[in-house]
Amino acid sequence: MSNISTAYDAIRTEIGAILPTHTELSNPYFVERESDLNFNQAWGLAFGDANNTNRNIGCRLSVQRDFIFVITRKIFKTSHRAIDARIDEEKLLFEDQFLVIKALEKSPVLNASSSGIAKIAYVQDGGLEFVRSDRTNLIMIQTIMSLEYFEDLS
Repeated sequence: MSNISTAYDAIRTEIGAILPTHTELSNPYFVERESDLNFNQAWGLAFGDANNTNRNIGCRLSVQRDFIFVITRKIFKTSHRAIDARIDEEKLLFEDQFLVIKALEKSPVLNASSSGIAKIAYVQDGGLEFVRSDRTNLIMIQTIMSLEYFEDLS
């Protein structure tokens, strides 16, 4: 197995452990097309762009790949009485995000150059997004994590 598979599995396992009450999305690339939106909170992991860092070490290729982890929470119809509930859900999304970032950046599997997986780091997020479908309303945050890893070319 290549290091990208090892890294993906480690990231997915870490997020699942940090967010055990969340449902895993079957389609983190298009949340609004998710077949089942009956969850209150969910997460997903998607592959992002990659770059060859051009740092060949021996017969090892260094790649920097982005991963996007998506966290969602259901919100209910808003009214003046529901404003505080919406704000609480928004803050909880950022709390969930912080827990995941902290766990990934401290993960011994994802930060151990001896294994071929050099480092994972938080890069950015796009802020809160509102996702509306005919079935439900969600708020969502997509967080980009950058991973550097080495693949053996020999």
